[in-house]
Amino acid sequence: MAYETDEQQVEALKEWWSENGRSIMFGAGLGLAVILGWQGYQRYLGSQAADASDLYGAVAASTELSAQQSNFEALKSDYDSTPYAGLAGLVVAKSQLEAADYAAAETTLNWVSENAAESDIQAIAALRRARVLLQLERPEDALAALPAVAAPGFVSLQADIRGNILLAQGKRAEARAAFEEALEAAGPVADRQLLQIKIDDLAEGSKG
Repeated sequence: MAYETDEQQVEALKEWWSENGRSIMFGAGLGLAVILGWQGYQRYLGSQAADASDLYGAVAASTELSAQQSNFEALKSDYDSTPYAGLAGLVVAKSQLEAADYAAAETTLNWVSENAAESDIQAIAALRRARVLLQLERPEDALAALPAVAAPGFVSLQADIRGNILLAQGKRAEARAAFEEALEAAGPVADRQLLQIKIDDLAEGSKG
């Protein structure tokens, strides 16, 4: 719209601001609140991560299982959404295994396999738990503990563990098939020679 005088333009601007100024200010205030809220949330996350990191460091540095467990409980309670809770659980489970407390290690690994924030940590815990259950002479539970589908990067290891469980159950043909799967999927760092020995020992017609 064209205005004949500057006064008309000023009056039109005043009228427009009267009608729209409130909503503009509200929108600007809301945008600022969102920005400040996001920044506060990021600071909160940073603080959470730092606190969780400190607790994990205490777990990793401690040689006392009781102290490790205490800090792990704090991580589970307050920082279970961070990767540090799962990592601490793996450390605690290792210490429990070294103390020959297999039942406690199984419980710890079960929590990590179900609750760790990172899928790779969950996969590692599940495979270690299956090994512990086999050590506890619970092969059926050990098989059930294995993920239905092996996580990427863990196909060979999971097949190898499954083969060991099946072998403990006396299922030699199934165990051999599992070891063959493990060998086929094995990467360069896998013990391919050991897998081949297992396969050869279970060759059809062999005595075991």
